[in-house]
Amino acid sequence: MKQQGNNMLTIKKLNRALLLRLLHRNESLSRKQLSENMKLSPAAISMIVSEMLDEGLLVSGKARSRKGTVGRKEIPLFIRGDYYISLGISINIGELIFSATDLKGKILYASNKTIPNNVDSEYLLSCIEEEFKSFVEEQKISTDRLIGAGIIVRGIVNQDTQVSVDSFGCIREKNIPLGEMLSERLGIFTCIDNNVRGILRAHRFYYNDTSSNAFLVRCEKGIGAAVMIDGNIINGANGMCSEFGHIPTCEISDKPCKCGGFSCLELIASPSAIVEKVSEAMKTNNSKEFDKLSNIIEYAQKGNKTIIDIIENAAKHLAIGIKGVVLTLDPKQVVLYGSLFTHKYYIDRLFHYINEDFDNRLEVTDIFVSPYNMQFEQSAASVLCIERFFDNGGFILKSMSHEATQIGMKTDDFSSVFIPICVASCDMDFSITEEE
Repeated sequence: MKQQGNNMLTIKKLNRALLLRLLHRNESLSRKQLSENMKLSPAAISMIVSEMLDEGLLVSGKARSRKGTVGRKEIPLFIRGDYYISLGISINIGELIFSATDLKGKILYASNKTIPNNVDSEYLLSCIEEEFKSFVEEQKISTDRLIGAGIIVRGIVNQDTQVSVDSFGCIREKNIPLGEMLSERLGIFTCIDNNVRGILRAHRFYYNDTSSNAFLVRCEKGIGAAVMIDGNIINGANGMCSEFGHIPTCEISDKPCKCGGFSCLELIASPSAIVEKVSEAMKTNNSKEFDKLSNIIEYAQKGNKTIIDIIENAAKHLAIGIKGVVLTLDPKQVVLYGSLFTHKYYIDRLFHYINEDFDNRLEVTDIFVSPYNMQFEQSAASVLCIERFFDNGGFILKSMSHEATQIGMKTDDFSSVFIPICVASCDMDFSITEEE
């Protein structure tokens, strides 16, 4: 791995990033508390805070006494959530979600648009550009308030190159530099990631989940997953972490998966697969009778043997996959997310197969349905951009892939790749790394 030193600007950015993370996690902290947490001198903290107050990133609250202490009251500091705006673009099969949130993740605007399956990229880009212009004009938003746009898309996404490698039936073309193309069209910073990694990121952002090792499974139309190790959401060498729905099983289908395989877990255990198999097995004059998962679950609860067998097979295969992950990665949590997990009947069957010969493993790995299930569909993409903004110390980024390539960095290394909100803040040269 290439090593390099850090200049003063980079150190400054890292300190600001840590400060923003601490305030987000704790909602508010005083200068003294920030000094204690960051191991920086009170003078250094005051200088950083004053700068960020001037920029409008932070606001001060009313002085208050610190619990368990006596003496001078402390002034709490908060991240100002109501000025800067993050856009979110979520791309899935047949659906485009455009949203906007403030820095605290509060949804300010959202629109859902139906798009064709296997959509042409030019049509998709035009739809997004139209939504963007409409939002800016209708809401009378100054582009100075926009920190950028986060994009989450189904399938394999390479974060380093900002490329949608394969969206498995969502976008017609493969290997699309989606991040760069949208940045050029919209004229703002953009960043891209896989949609399920986006949901795991949103889960941690909104609810300050402190677990550093987790595996999230999403079962909506298909099956996706995301892996977090030591606090880092893993991308993988080629963006394929974690294509959980496409791991091979022992069952061979007569129809190919959207990825081209014939033995994918998604062909057996996904909600779409369950609906398709039940519809084929229960051929009736009423074709709409079995086109919804809720109807299918209801028939299973009434004792329909054919439907029960299909659901049992789906739950068993998903359970085997989950147990394989637990034994391979040893995560502290396995979080279940998606519409499939809103049905108690299915959850009971899934845990029946998870518990088979596996009880002792559940003592160290907590497997549960997310208490925030189905709450991140409109905000996960925005959170991706907010996190980039925080990681860059609250400086608005340019096009990530373009500039990072110019100076020989990965896109996750944002050293010197930002536009200062306040020019004076970048002209000041001072050390802020001394320990108290």
